[in-house]
Amino acid sequence: MTHQGGTRGRWLAVLIGTPLVLLAGAYLGLWLWQGDRVATGTSVAGVEMGGMTKEGAEEKLGTYAKEAGARPVTIQVGDEGSAKIVPNASGLALDVDASLKGVGGSTANPMTLLSRAFGGEDREGVIATDKTKLADAIQRASNSKLRTGTKDGSVTFEDGSVQVVRSTPGQGVNADRVAAEVSKDWPAKSTYTAEVAERKPRLSNAEIDRFVKDFASPAVSGPLTVVRGAETTKLSPDQIGDLITVKQSGSKLSAKVDGKDAAKVLREAEPSLEVLARNAKVTISGKTAKPVAGKDGIELDEAKLGAAMTSSLTSDSRRLTVPTKVAKPEVSNEDLKGVETGKTITEYRSKFPGGASNKVRTQNMKVALAAINGTVVPAGKQFSLIQTLGGDLTPEKGYGAAPTIQGGKERAAQGGGVSQVSTAMYNAAFFAGVQLDEHKSHSFWIERYPAGREATIWVPHIDNTWTNDTGKPIVVLGKIEGDEVVVTFLGHRKYEVETTSSDKYNIRQPETVEDDHAGCLPVPTNIGFDIDVTRTLKQGGKVVKTEKDTTSYQAANRVRCTNPSAG
Repeated sequence: MTHQGGTRGRWLAVLIGTPLVLLAGAYLGLWLWQGDRVATGTSVAGVEMGGMTKEGAEEKLGTYAKEAGARPVTIQVGDEGSAKIVPNASGLALDVDASLKGVGGSTANPMTLLSRAFGGEDREGVIATDKTKLADAIQRASNSKLRTGTKDGSVTFEDGSVQVVRSTPGQGVNADRVAAEVSKDWPAKSTYTAEVAERKPRLSNAEIDRFVKDFASPAVSGPLTVVRGAETTKLSPDQIGDLITVKQSGSKLSAKVDGKDAAKVLREAEPSLEVLARNAKVTISGKTAKPVAGKDGIELDEAKLGAAMTSSLTSDSRRLTVPTKVAKPEVSNEDLKGVETGKTITEYRSKFPGGASNKVRTQNMKVALAAINGTVVPAGKQFSLIQTLGGDLTPEKGYGAAPTIQGGKERAAQGGGVSQVSTAMYNAAFFAGVQLDEHKSHSFWIERYPAGREATIWVPHIDNTWTNDTGKPIVVLGKIEGDEVVVTFLGHRKYEVETTSSDKYNIRQPETVEDDHAGCLPVPTNIGFDIDVTRTLKQGGKVVKTEKDTTSYQAANRVRCTNPSAG
């Protein structure tokens, strides 16, 4: 009996186990087929996506949303014609993520798998609508078709005073009603009808009066005092007005000051509101290198400045304490690690005219070279001569007025002579084989510089920049030795450099011109010409890159200074 009972038990186990195995196999097959896919027969916003993976569905619906957003919607404006708006520029969009919420994605739930396998659903898309922006777009488009449409007024600023244009009634549409209809039926429907009738403008004259009283008039009622600690400056009503943007949203007016624009004006008005960060440097004494730690600076916080200034324009004190943030050095103490001060990549010498007549010019070069000396340019970073010099070449920094070239003529200007430092810097970078980014030659050739291989500087518009692509930090040294400007690069050489120059061609002869400017300076004459300079970069004797730069010099004309007070 024990033997018979055991046999029945085994058969019973087989009878029970077989369906379970079959069910498990069916479940596994269903999971493999449908586990991470959208239910069969599913559509969203009219887009079929049954059987697709969730990623595929997102991509397909995203493409449709982009196309629908760019496809114009037509507004039939009574009998006056049709106007068009573009949805994605009018506050109307198909929200892909919200539309696909709960659709597809990996699951192991057997009921969900069965649901996906045997039936999906037709879903409406979720529309994201900025109703005010949409109504404004419909209003503008409709008014363009009406000869006597409603006209919204405006508030602007001109020469520090408030300028008001009043709103006027006329023919118009109920833009809010049409916007509600569009946001409900789009994107399935692309044409809508708007009834035309006598209407008031969206922007009432009462709102214009409120805005003028509460903001516009107080904003330009006098200068604004701007402070940071002991540093202070004032902005005039004219400057303030230029910074304010007035925005209409539906039936309301608001004002905004752009922080970036405000910061630019404040930097020009009072540079000391900011303190430049000091980059980490290296000092060289004989064969000893000593690191000089960098120092944080202070800069205007453009992200907060706009709102802070807007608020201060209606305050009783008319005083703004500018929001600031820490300015980190571009070259940190960490960047000094790996500096190789015992290897010279290149050294370039540029001879300059001396004597008492060039005393200020020589002093300007000394100040600039002191600012450059010890500069560390980390691997992959860009060197900017203007930034290294700290921006403007002011008397406070030690610069004086000396001859410069302006518009093809010589004029005395702050920092005259620094272009010789720029030329030495350019040539050092040229022969170091680093990536040359930006430079500009003088307008006419000065014979102490190599033709086609020199660089001027004019703050803030003309810079001299290069990128350290050697893979290791470069230390830049600058000094005056006798009657020469000396710029040296220390570090790792990546390329060997060879250069050739073409003959001068397209020769242009100088003319004689008169200059009645009080600052006229006589200029040594010289021909104008074009010249090609080629730089060849090699590694292991093999050419890696060849670069050709063409420079065009205008002729240096014979200048006759006709103003009795000219130099």
